[in-house]
Amino acid sequence: MITPEGVKLFIKGLKDLPTLPSLFRKIIIIARCDRACANDLYEMISHDQSLAEKVLKVANSPLFGLAGQVRDIRHAVMLMGFDRLKSIALGMSVMNIFPPSTSFNIRNLWVHSYEVAFIASSLSEIVFISSPRESFVAGLLHDIGRIIFYKMDPQRFLQIPTTDNMLEVEIENFGCTHAEAGAWFLEEAGLPEEIVHSVRYHHSLSEAKQFKFAVTITAVAEGFSRVFCPKIEDDGIWTDELSAAILELSIKDQEKRFIAERVSSIKSDIERFFYS
Repeated sequence: MITPEGVKLFIKGLKDLPTLPSLFRKIIIIARCDRACANDLYEMISHDQSLAEKVLKVANSPLFGLAGQVRDIRHAVMLMGFDRLKSIALGMSVMNIFPPSTSFNIRNLWVHSYEVAFIASSLSEIVFISSPRESFVAGLLHDIGRIIFYKMDPQRFLQIPTTDNMLEVEIENFGCTHAEAGAWFLEEAGLPEEIVHSVRYHHSLSEAKQFKFAVTITAVAEGFSRVFCPKIEDDGIWTDELSAAILELSIKDQEKRFIAERVSSIKSDIERFFYS
């Protein structure tokens, strides 16, 4: 039987992956350092060809309105800004740690996560209570625990349906939820507490005691993802908590329509990014 302690031990073992201890941790240090500058980030990304290609691919995608305009990493820093590029680099480096698999379509799960990230960023711009760049990263990483479960025990993971009792089944199979596992991984990696809390409580809003608004943005974004772009892989279970959160955030119907239209307009671009 798998226990929470077993999951934590597995996550600690992920430090042995070649990507995690070097590049990922260095990006985390840059992301958290107030004294870090654009040149630090440029040097870091430029020295890893795979990451540089992924970052440029995102920067040139229609998601940021710069399609075809970004020539190199230094140009990306100039056009997109230091903070946004930090967020992209973080997200892409995590994706490198968990590459696609033949037996489970991780790409579809990343598409879902990217859609949640985009919705979360859009929400935070509308309600002005959370940093759009932090919201984007939290949305992108909110389901990282599900990928950890898959890497740990594929057979157990594939028995878990994305239904309303999904979290209970996860506890039966792994001793914890994917939200908890994801938070443990991000804590181990040293990500900011705001992002860790957003991932840990995105299915249990009432339990969040800190960074409540950031958690709410991530949770509502995932709920909206099931409404705007449903997938077999998504787990955006709509609850009464989310309905209450919509009222608390004062999100109006026209704002919902705006976000839905915005997601719809870039949906094919997100899918193209992960499948091209």
